[in-house]
Amino acid sequence: MVDAALLETVKKMFASGLDEEAVRSALEDLGLSKAEQDELIAAAKGKEVPKEEVPVEKIAEKTAEKVKEHIAEHEEVAALRETTALAELGAQKAEIGEVKEAIAKIPASLEKNILELKKDIDELKAASNAIQTLLKKILETNRNILLKLKK
Repeated sequence: MVDAALLETVKKMFASGLDEEAVRSALEDLGLSKAEQDELIAAAKGKEVPKEEVPVEKIAEKTAEKVKEHIAEHEEVAALRETTALAELGAQKAEIGEVKEAIAKIPASLEKNILELKKDIDELKAASNAIQTLLKKILETNRNILLKLKK
């Protein structure tokens, strides 16, 4: 970024007739880098700043670094996904085990209930038969009483 006051100074230097070498020397004395000098001189002359050519090796290096970073991030994410998936599988396995145990208990519980129901039904049949026998005896006794009363 070009400093406005410094830019005006450089413009005045060129306007007073100084050549580019003298201006560069003055800017160097101020501690400006070559890139900063180029930027100021170009801005003072109303030209576009010449861009530095970056060597292909530097571009390849930076690209390789970015690719390595991306791969490392991807590996971290993959490891996290794997850990999460394994944890979830473990939880599901435990839950399936609990369900299997509960299902295994059902037949024993049902069998016990069925046996109790059979016992209750047998008792009800016996009670029903006893009541039916009593009612038959009562009816027969009543019939006998009525027959004796009729005679």
